Amino acid sequence: MGIWIELGIFAVVIVFALWQLHDVRQEKLKRERARAQQQKLEQPTQFEQPTQFEQQPKPEQERKLEKS
Repeated sequence: MGIWIELGIFAVVIVFALWQLHDVRQEKLKRERARAQQQKLEQPTQFEQPTQFEQQPKPEQERKLEKS
């Protein structure tokens, strides 16, 4: 009869461990989704990004900056 008690306790411990692993996986997925959503919100859209021409100052502007 003692073996059945030990076996029952072992089964309960295994079930609890699997339940905890499941919870950890769910939280990890939740965190990854939140991080991806946050990065998506922080990333500028195509219209907000400066174009190649906006990034490079024109020669006239460079001369004005050097004189100042």
